[in-house]
Amino acid sequence: MSELKVTGDYDLNLTMYPSYVSSLFVKKGGKWVKVMGKFKGLSIWYEKDTVKYESEEGKVSEEVVKFISGIWFDPVEYFRSLRGRTRELLNPIVKSYRRLRLAVDPWDKELIFLAVALSQRTDYHVNVLRWFSKLRELSKGDISKLKYVGRSYQIKRVYSLIKTGILEELKLLKGLWSLRRELMKYKFLGPKTVNAYLLFTGITTSLAPVDVHFVRFINKIGLFSKFTLPSKKYCTYYDCYSCPLGERCLVALALKELGPLAGWLQTVAYVHDKLYCSKRACLTCNLSEICRLN
Repeated sequence: MSELKVTGDYDLNLTMYPSYVSSLFVKKGGKWVKVMGKFKGLSIWYEKDTVKYESEEGKVSEEVVKFISGIWFDPVEYFRSLRGRTRELLNPIVKSYRRLRLAVDPWDKELIFLAVALSQRTDYHVNVLRWFSKLRELSKGDISKLKYVGRSYQIKRVYSLIKTGILEELKLLKGLWSLRRELMKYKFLGPKTVNAYLLFTGITTSLAPVDVHFVRFINKIGLFSKFTLPSKKYCTYYDCYSCPLGERCLVALALKELGPLAGWLQTVAYVHDKLYCSKRACLTCNLSEICRLN
């Protein structure tokens, strides 16, 4: 068994909950055990300011554990660079959710892509995790066998993408903006899906996967008074700095205002919506004082 001391507040379960990395793990007692992809057999758990880990298949580096457990990303460190109104608005959010880090996996890009793409317009925790479990049972995680997992349109869409050779292309494409533009050219892939892939493979935390949770959250805290949603039409040809929509697109606004915290804030928005807003739990909400719609 090996150990990593954690600086600052941290919650492993809270960090894994919104992360697509969790699709490669199963929870056994207090441990998260990796059952798919590279470093299969790795167990991670958290005790008294320490991430502990062990592997069935030999030594795993500290870097791997830092990324997969999320402790590499401390939102407090990035918060310190914010100024003015943005810093004031995010202060209570960071205080409430600083235990939530970003669990990413740069070593299993194909599997993370699969989890992200399958999650379109469905419940990740109900359906995607079930499909991954079935994929393991049927083929020990062989992505080419995906079509046997179920009949949902998400599975059919992603399987059609696999047949285009996109998984092989993921290994070849390099450079943030060129990679993003190339992925946008594929059918069924839009800004939200591509940005989520970039976030949870650790390529960048600065491009928020704009979804309904993020839009609601931004409106509730009033971070931006006016914005438009990202457009695949423009994302296919431009980066956020040269895009004609760059002054009003929510992805570009978050990138320029929040930097590396943009992806983290979207992750917070997802968790917060699941824990409070979707349950209309305003009376117990930890952010009720800054909510404009409360």
